[in-house]
This record gives sequence, structure tokens and C-alpha cells, in this order.
Amino acid sequence: MPQVTKILVIVAAGIGILCTLASIATIGDNLGQLPTSALKAGAAFNFLALFVFIAAVVVVAIGFCISMEEKLTGIIATALGGAAVLLAIIAYGCYYKILVEQGGKPPSVYEWIFGGMIAGTGLILTAVNLIFSS
Repeated sequence: MPQVTKILVIVAAGIGILCTLASIATIGDNLGQLPTSALKAGAAFNFLALFVFIAAVVVVAIGFCISMEEKLTGIIATALGGAAVLLAIIAYGCYYKILVEQGGKPPSVYEWIFGGMIAGTGLILTAVNLIFSS
């Protein structure tokens, strides 16, 4: 895994950390007093996703410092990324269960825009990787 690719993985995981922290911060002081089990499960899966994103940054940072095989670093980072996405999807589903029960109609315009921003970020990271890997 070239150095630029490692940096891109760290940037992508950093975006995951930022978004996960932001979603946890919106709960704020109510974290210990969530009224339903679905919200508690959503918060728990959100924290798990945060720790997995942090682990991805740590693994790739270690790959910078020691002579870890590039392919191994990539495999570990890919597995951690997949786990983080799965945990985030489960957390999203737990939070949306409450909205649907209250008569909400997901997804909202804002979520589609956010999805477009994340897709664009993934496109940029992949394109930069393509540029520097050749």
C-alpha cells in the first residue's frame, strides 16, 4: 500500500470518526437516559463503530512506523472499514425505528444530500488512489 493510499485510508477513517462523534454528540447529556431499547442499541452500535474507525487509523499509523506488509495493512483496514460500515448501518436502523414508529417518512432530503457528500468523498479518495497507484 503506497504512502498516499495509507493517508487516504486515514482520511476516510477520520471522516468516519468525525461523523460518528457528531452523531454521539447530538445525544449529549441524555446518553445515559435514553428512553427506549432501540435508542440504547443505536448508541451502543454507534460507539462500536467509533472504536472500529479509531482502530483502522491506529493500524494504518502502525503500518507507517514499522515494516508491516502492505497487503496485510490493506486487508486489515478493509475488514475494519467493512465492520465500521456494518455497525453504522445497524445504529442507523435502530435510530430510524423510533422515527418510523412516530410516523416519520425516512429518508429525508438532508439524508440524501449527506449520502451524496459521502459518496463524493469516497469518489475523491478512490480517484486520488488511482492517480498515485499507477
